[in-house]
Amino acid sequence: MSPVRVIVLAAQRKGVIDPLAARFGVSHKCLVPLQGRALIAHVLETVARHPCVASVAISVESEAFDAVGAAVPGAAKAHAKVRFSRAADNIADSVKHAARGHDGPVIVTTADNALLAPASIDAMVAALLGHDVALAMAPREAVLAAHPVG
Repeated sequence: MSPVRVIVLAAQRKGVIDPLAARFGVSHKCLVPLQGRALIAHVLETVARHPCVASVAISVESEAFDAVGAAVPGAAKAHAKVRFSRAADNIADSVKHAARGHDGPVIVTTADNALLAPASIDAMVAALLGHDVALAMAPREAVLAAHPVG
């Protein structure tokens, strides 16, 4: 299989501050702390170390590059495969822009996916073998079991 690019969606809707981000006094939900680190740090540590991941593109507004970059763990920041990609006005264009220049499979995740595990990446890589698209979604029952008002 070709090397994988992971696109981490970290932007927010123009003019909208996420309520959780506001509660914690940060500009973006991906910067909300969890166990002493920003949510995005948990995601990047997982993807940057995965052997199938050739590159990582963090899709966020250009004015947030510094704030998000400050939250990126040192090991991931120093890793040549992590870069920023300017977010567009919508998710589809943001993904298209972040995928530019990569000729291979792409996995898209969100910057608040703090439970992302290497096994999840392995499953997506396996699902992509011989296919153009693979989706991973939680069933409604699982979401409601974890968050009844979800």
